[in-house]
Formats: sequence, C-alpha cells, structure tokens
Amino acid sequence: MPDIEKINNIAVGSIEKVNDMTVGGAGSGSGGTETTVGSYSVHTFTSSDDFVWTAGSGEIQGINGVTPSGGSSTIDVLYVGGGGGGAGNHGSGGGAGGGFRVITGQAISAGTHSVQIGAGGAGHTSNTTATNGTVGGDTDFNSVTLHGGGYGGRGGAAGGDSTTGSGGGGGGSGYSGGSSGSYGNDGGDGTGGAGGAGGGAGAAGGDASGAYDYNYGGPYGSDQAGNGGNGSTNNYRTGSDVTYAGGGGGGATRYQGTGGTGGGANGGWTYNSTGGSPGGSPLNPSNASANTGGGGGGGRGGWHSPSDEGNIKPGSNGGSGIVVIRYT
Repeated sequence: MPDIEKINNIAVGSIEKVNDMTVGGAGSGSGGTETTVGSYSVHTFTSSDDFVWTAGSGEIQGINGVTPSGGSSTIDVLYVGGGGGGAGNHGSGGGAGGGFRVITGQAISAGTHSVQIGAGGAGHTSNTTATNGTVGGDTDFNSVTLHGGGYGGRGGAAGGDSTTGSGGGGGGSGYSGGSSGSYGNDGGDGTGGAGGAGGGAGAAGGDASGAYDYNYGGPYGSDQAGNGGNGSTNNYRTGSDVTYAGGGGGGATRYQGTGGTGGGANGGWTYNSTGGSPGGSPLNPSNASANTGGGGGGGRGGWHSPSDEGNIKPGSNGGSGIVVIRYT
C-alpha cells in the first residue's frame, strides 16, 4: 500500500506533474529467476548473482519524504543461509538449518547489488577419522547477512554454534547441542550411541535418548537419535507456503532421527530400525535439499558386522540457501 494515494482528491497515479516536474513511476529490478506471483514481481536467487534495481524515471520520487503511488523503492526479501553439515562417528549430530529472516519494506537504491547464496556445509566424509560436519555458508544481500547453520558434532563432541542461524546437533555420550543466534533455534543433545538433532528455523532440535551396545552380535540397544527441528514458512517464491531451514536428524546405532520440515536430512542408522537383529543393510544419511537451508544428517556408527567395525560412516551435506525478492 503506497503512503500517498491522493493529492487534493486526485489519485497520485493520475498525476503526471507537480510544479512542472514529472512524478516518478514504479521502480523495477532484474536478475535471478523472474516470475510474477499475483501483483508482485518476484526474483528468486538459487545461486550467487547480481540484482539490478532501476528507480522510477520521474523527477519526483517522494513528496515531503513520502513515496507517492507507483514510485516504490522498497522491496520485500526472504533470506535463508546454508544448512550445516552432519558429523560422522557413533552417535553423530545432525547439522542445523541456516538462518531464516524475512524483511518487508526494505529500502533499495538504484544500481547493481550482489546477491551471495550460502553453500550447504559439508558433511563428514572420512571413513577412518571421526570429524565434525562444517558450518553452512552465509547468505548476503543489500547489507544484510544471514549466517549458515551450525555443524553437527561427532560422537564425543558438542554441536557447532551459529551467529544468526540455528545451532548444530550434539554428539554422543552426553554432549550438548550448539547454540543458536537471533534467527534460529538450538541443537539437541546427544546421549549414548545417538546424536542430537540440528535446530531449525521454527523449532529446536530434538535430544537423543536411550542406550546402546557396540557389539554387532547384540544386544542392539534402544538408542534413539534426535529429530531435526522444523523450519519456517514463506510464500514469496510461489504464492503458497514453502518451508525452509529445517534441522538435520541425528545418527544412531539403532533408531535414526528424522529431518525437520524445510529440507532437513534424515540421520543414518546401523542396525535395522524395526528392531531384532541387524537384518538388512545399514543406512547412511542422504544430503539435505538444495536451496532450502536444511541441515545435513548425522552419520551412523560402524558396528554392523566384523568387517564394518573399524569404519566410521559419513554424515551428509547441508542444503544451500536462497534469496527471494518481491515488489509491486
């Protein structure tokens, strides 16, 4: 809604001149994937690029500091940072969702503005050395930065923190989840052979519970990894709600954690999660969904069989971030 719709009961859109000066028309942008959603022009950035803003062409862009109808130089913006990567080792934490923020009526100046999309944090990859995941990348546009989600902690380590995103998941053996910033939630704590989950934009990551047994011959324990925190929704991109920045599920010997809504990945598990004996192949986590800022899943332990004993299975990658700009 413009600040001024009429002057002397005449619609501003019908006024071409004031004191012989032309009244500016609407500003416009270019860059990213350009679509129209209802009355809005929408620019979606799934990778780093430039956004070019052209102001209205009239000589008057404001009256007493107030923007007339059709002369908008403000935009609405959705920012999502990259999701954190999941860790590997017994009881690995899931990565956290990236920072999530929506700004309405953001001032934009004419010219070229860089849009930087945060990459998803890498999951643990070594098959012999237990390591944490890595923090998600920062998303930046128009002097606003949303940091990536914290990394998942390996078994025996705490989850990573995030300045503005969500905290990472915890590791095993009672290690805590990472702390969140202003635009996210904390990660869950690990316990026994299960990792805590990554925090999401809409909810904290779940804590792990139960106990486990390392022996591949059984008993197989009851460890349950934490479920990823759910993300938050926004409708700028399509006109319908899309969920972003879900946390990754923790990894476990027995029961995996599920990823949070908003692209979070499921964790891995070593033994058949339906109970009984190992029965069936272990499951490694898949990567988080691209351009959601979802967190990666925590990796399983390597105790499925004698040949598997010495292996430390990988965590998965976090999802990349996104920027969506709209204006009328």
